Amino acid sequence: MFHGAGPPPSTPLPVAVRHAHDLRFKTTVGAEPDVELICGRLAFEAAPQTLIVTALPDLLVLSVGTEPLATRFAPLLAGIREELNDLRAGSVAVAENLASALFMMMLRAHLEASAPAEGLLRLLGQPLTARAVLAMVRDPVHPWTLDELAATAAASRASLVRAFRGAAGVAPLEFLTDLRLGLAHHRLRTETVPLDRLAAEVGYQSAPALSRAFLRKYGIRPGQARQAEAPPQAV
Repeated sequence: MFHGAGPPPSTPLPVAVRHAHDLRFKTTVGAEPDVELICGRLAFEAAPQTLIVTALPDLLVLSVGTEPLATRFAPLLAGIREELNDLRAGSVAVAENLASALFMMMLRAHLEASAPAEGLLRLLGQPLTARAVLAMVRDPVHPWTLDELAATAAASRASLVRAFRGAAGVAPLEFLTDLRLGLAHHRLRTETVPLDRLAAEVGYQSAPALSRAFLRKYGIRPGQARQAEAPPQAV
């Protein structure tokens, strides 16, 4: 519940609701608003992005202040507001893209301003390791070598390994293994893809190779993980 600096009204004020396209607008009736909330939901369909999002804290608060974040965020917020108010042709698509840009800028500001305890977020918060991590996240099936990752990060092999170990306690190729197995685990929970195809799509040469790595990581076979996530059968 949100209310202004003064005491809340003795009786709740009515709220007017209107719908336009896929949007819902709610306005308090009989009160001069001093707060405007723009609420939305960002959908992440690809598993690598989902893994990054799940590593974020449940609540992320940024103190924007006046400079420099306010200067960067204000035009995006104004653009979203204008598109939602006018609802011209393509307004929803424009607002969605502005919201995606705003979220990425907020995430970047959070990573730059804090020292996350989680390994993945710490890796993303450092330019050297972030370049290698994002390359692996974008293409986890690629047979990455340490030389390739070091070139992507514009660093030496030794510097990249030290940076990864300092931020997350693992070497770059260990992180790649964890990423691939995390993707496999995610897909086992959400899809019914055959194991041999899943193995190829997360960077393993065969289903047995994936199964062995999965067992070392999680202590169970992929088939057992799939069964554990299966909904109970109706009786």
